[in-house]
Amino acid sequence: LEIENLGEYKDLQEEQLNRIDFLKKEIIRMRSLHSQNMQTIRENFLQEKAEFEESAKRRVLEMRRLTHEEAMRSLVKHTDQVKEENRDLRKTVMNLIEHSQSLQKHKKQLLDQKKKLIREEEYNEDIKRIKERRPLF
Repeated sequence: LEIENLGEYKDLQEEQLNRIDFLKKEIIRMRSLHSQNMQTIRENFLQEKAEFEESAKRRVLEMRRLTHEEAMRSLVKHTDQVKEENRDLRKTVMNLIEHSQSLQKHKKQLLDQKKKLIREEEYNEDIKRIKERRPLF
């Protein structure tokens, strides 16, 4: 009976040792699979990170390009406005110069006329004095 029980225990022990070997192999297999999965996750993460960085660089370059284009449009628009203002100011200055020249010409005419009137007045005064000095005969 004891030998029979001993055989059963031996069978049970062998079965349990086989089960332990199987579980050890399963642990090794699972660790290997886990390591592969972690490596795949790392690779995927690094790939996604690189793609995101590249996408961010492209977006930054696109924003720089758009900003530069907008700045150029704004500069051209402002330059055109300044040119238009300069044309208007030049026209105004030319009109003012012409008006000033016209006023200077009129002033000269008035001064000449004043001199002539003063000479005529002096002449009339001289004639009046001469008449007053002369005796009436």
